Parts: sequence; structure tokens; C-alpha cells
Amino acid sequence: GCHFVTMEEEIPVPESSHEVAPVSAPAPVPTPAVDAPAEEEKNAQPTSTSEPVDTRATTSTSDSNSNPSSISQVETTAVDASSSSTSSATAETTPSSSSAPRGLTVHHLDHSRSHRVIWLLEELGLEYNLVEHKRLPSMQAPESLRAVHPLGKAPVIEDLGSNGERLVIAESGAIIEYILDRYGKGRLRPAAGTQQRLDFTYYLHYAEGSVMPLLVMWLVMSKVPERAPFFIRPVARAICEQIQNGYIRPQVMKHMEVCEAQLQKSTWFAGEEFSAVDIHMGFPIEAIATRFSLEGSPKLQEFMQRIRARPAYQRAVEKGGVAI
Repeated sequence: GCHFVTMEEEIPVPESSHEVAPVSAPAPVPTPAVDAPAEEEKNAQPTSTSEPVDTRATTSTSDSNSNPSSISQVETTAVDASSSSTSSATAETTPSSSSAPRGLTVHHLDHSRSHRVIWLLEELGLEYNLVEHKRLPSMQAPESLRAVHPLGKAPVIEDLGSNGERLVIAESGAIIEYILDRYGKGRLRPAAGTQQRLDFTYYLHYAEGSVMPLLVMWLVMSKVPERAPFFIRPVARAICEQIQNGYIRPQVMKHMEVCEAQLQKSTWFAGEEFSAVDIHMGFPIEAIATRFSLEGSPKLQEFMQRIRARPAYQRAVEKGGVAI
């Protein structure tokens, strides 16, 4: 049986029938600090042909405790997490939804919030399979994602339940909580009953519930004039710019003030120690830095520098590309 678990933001991708062999992880790498940006997923558009999926075998080096990590791609690529060298052999394979891959599998869409999941797994040093789905020329997600989850968005993960059943879990926040509950062993989350844990829970919901809707709205408003009929394009552009500058921008600025104030109180969003909620908040902060500016927000700038300097963040970029 297949159990779907979804929440509010992202969605799945088809699994690959290509089996990936895990690779043992190299020695742990010390953790530095710095920051980065990211982008939204779009609903999959049905297409007449299936979009190919990439499958890579990869090794993850944990910034805390290390373990192996394997990735899946239709171009089967062996990747050593501790080096940038790769060797690849093309395998014309199409993902199959009939047989679940072995172990934890991440369905990744380029330039999307699924970057968070890869980064989290690299921080934890967990073994995983990575199935990459490429955006269509329209920048929408491919139909292949719907083979994994009905909404056809990313991120989405697959795993085996305690009775061997196939689990399909969507939404960044839900995925983060699932991974920490099942594999975290107390890492990357403050202790229950503390103020830090309250902050962790707040910002885990805040990222997608408060900040990301504004950023998605800004993106939609920027695309409307391009897709409007030529003769009404000037009118559409004027209306969209008024909404962007009259409503969305001031709201984003308020959220920047909230985040800046939190980082003035503590080094990270949930206290003095880096946690999974900093991974979660990294995406909207990177998106704001890309579409707006962090000028006048020195703590947010420092946050960006620290997350981007983390070895696990850098490995996530090497394996899945930049978030935005």
C-alpha cells in the first residue's frame, strides 16, 4: 500500500526504476558558517511525453556525524561528496511508479525548495537516493512528478515505513519533521520545552505560512505582463507593478525587520546553535536577497554568509544545484 502525507507547500516526483547503490561516506568535515537564496516550485503541466529523470550515486559527508548518501539520476553519475570529480554513464531510463526505490529517496526539482531536503540530509550525513526532475521550458515542473504525488510538485520524499510499506511525504516542513523524528537522533532541533524549541516551531511554520506566499505572489505578478495579450500588456504591467510596490514590497520589508530582530537576539533563528529551521528559513531569505535586497539588514547578510559557508550547504549545491 502507498501512504500519502502532504501539508501546504511542496509536492512529489516520480520514482526511478533505476536502482542506485549506496556509496560509503568519507570522514566528517568540520562545519563553518555563511548564507544563500532559492525559488518556488510550479505545478506540473501534462505533457505528451514523459520527462526523463536523473539518477546519481552520491556520498554524503555529515557536518555533525557522517554517513553515506546515494543519489539517483537517469544519467547515472557516481559522485564523491568529498570531491568535485564525477564519472557518468548514460542510462536511458524512465522512472517507474510501480516499484519503490530502496531506502530514503528525495525527488528533486532544479531551482526549488527541495534544495532544503538535500541540505538537511547532508548535514545529518544520511544515506539517500536522489531522483532529479528537470523543469520544462515554461519553468513548470515536469509531468513525472505526478507519478510520485498527485500535486506534482517538489520536494517530495519516499521512504519505507516500519512494516515495509511505501511512504510518500510532501511539503518542506513535513519532510523536515519526518526526517528529524525518524533519523535525527536529537540533532538539529532544540530540546522540547525550551524557548529555542518554541522559536524552532514558529519559524518552521512562518517560512511557508507568512513569507513564501508574498514571494510567490511577487513572482506571479512579474510573469503576468509577459503572458498577457500584446495590446493589453502595458495595462497589465501597470496593475501588477502597483500591486508589487504598493502591497507586496512593504509586507516583505516588514518580514525582513522581524527576521533581522530575531537574529539580533541570537546567532541563529532558534538560538545559538544551528538547527534545521535555519535550513528552512534559508530559502525565503535567499529569495528576498535575489528579488529585493538585504541592504540595511546586516544580521540577515551575516546569516546568508554563514549558511553558504557550511560544507553541507555547498555539497547540496554540488549535487542538486542552487536553490534559486
